[in-house]
Amino acid sequence: RRAGPFAPEAQMGDFIEGYMRARDSGLEELMLEDVVCMRRIHGNNMGYTDRDNRVEYVRAIKRGLDRRRGMAGG
Repeated sequence: RRAGPFAPEAQMGDFIEGYMRARDSGLEELMLEDVVCMRRIHGNNMGYTDRDNRVEYVRAIKRGLDRRRGMAGG
Protein backbone atom coordinates (compact mmCIF):
# COMPACT_ATOMS: atom_id res chain seq x y z
CA ARG A 1 0.00 0.00 0.00
CA ARG A 2 1.11 3.51 -0.69
CA ALA A 3 1.11 6.20 1.94
CA GLY A 4 2.67 9.06 -0.07
CA PRO A 5 3.32 11.45 -1.58
CA PHE A 6 4.44 14.00 0.94
CA ALA A 7 3.21 17.57 0.60
CA PRO A 8 6.00 19.47 -1.19
CA GLU A 9 4.98 22.73 0.50
CA ALA A 10 5.56 21.31 3.99
CA GLN A 11 8.55 22.80 5.76
CA MET A 12 8.16 20.80 8.96
CA GLY A 13 5.78 18.18 10.24
CA ASP A 14 6.61 15.65 7.55
CA PHE A 15 6.80 12.85 10.12
CA ILE A 16 3.32 13.64 11.43
CA GLU A 17 1.89 13.75 7.93
CA GLY A 18 3.67 10.58 6.86
CA TYR A 19 2.48 8.79 9.97
CA MET A 20 -1.12 9.85 9.34
CA ARG A 21 -0.90 8.75 5.70
CA ALA A 22 0.49 5.37 6.70
CA ARG A 23 -2.29 4.82 9.24
CA ASP A 24 -4.96 5.96 6.79
CA SER A 25 -3.66 3.58 4.13
CA GLY A 26 -4.13 0.65 6.51
CA LEU A 27 -0.50 0.07 7.45
CA GLU A 28 -0.12 -1.30 10.94
CA GLU A 29 2.38 -0.22 13.55
CA LEU A 30 4.20 -2.26 16.14
CA MET A 31 6.31 -1.50 19.16
CA LEU A 32 9.87 -2.80 19.13
CA GLU A 33 11.34 -4.03 22.39
CA ASP A 34 14.80 -2.60 21.69
CA VAL A 35 15.81 1.00 21.16
CA VAL A 36 16.80 1.29 17.50
CA CYS A 37 17.14 5.06 17.23
CA MET A 38 17.76 7.93 19.62
CA ARG A 39 16.75 11.51 18.99
CA ARG A 40 18.81 14.24 20.55
CA ILE A 41 16.89 17.35 21.52
CA HIS A 42 18.97 20.38 22.39
CA GLY A 43 18.48 24.09 22.82
CA ASN A 44 19.18 24.82 19.14
CA ASN A 45 16.63 22.42 17.61
CA MET A 46 14.54 24.31 15.05
CA GLY A 47 11.31 23.00 16.51
CA TYR A 48 12.42 24.20 19.91
CA THR A 49 13.88 27.60 19.09
CA ASP A 50 11.60 28.78 16.28
CA ARG A 51 8.12 28.71 17.72
CA ASP A 52 6.73 30.03 14.43
CA ASN A 53 7.54 26.63 12.93
CA ARG A 54 5.01 25.00 15.23
CA VAL A 55 2.26 26.18 12.93
CA GLU A 56 3.69 23.76 10.35
CA TYR A 57 2.81 20.86 12.64
CA VAL A 58 -0.76 22.15 12.90
CA ARG A 59 -0.91 22.47 9.11
CA ALA A 60 0.30 18.88 8.71
CA ILE A 61 -2.43 17.64 11.04
CA LYS A 62 -5.03 19.74 9.20
CA ARG A 63 -3.96 18.29 5.84
CA GLY A 64 -4.34 14.82 7.32
CA LEU A 65 -7.78 15.56 8.72
CA ASP A 66 -8.88 17.15 5.43
CA ARG A 67 -7.64 14.07 3.58
CA ARG A 68 -9.62 11.81 5.93
CA ARG A 69 -12.75 13.89 5.41
CA GLY A 70 -12.27 13.60 1.65
CA MET A 71 -11.85 9.83 1.91
CA ALA A 72 -15.02 9.52 3.99
CA GLY A 73 -16.99 11.67 1.57
CA GLY A 74 -16.21 9.41 -1.35
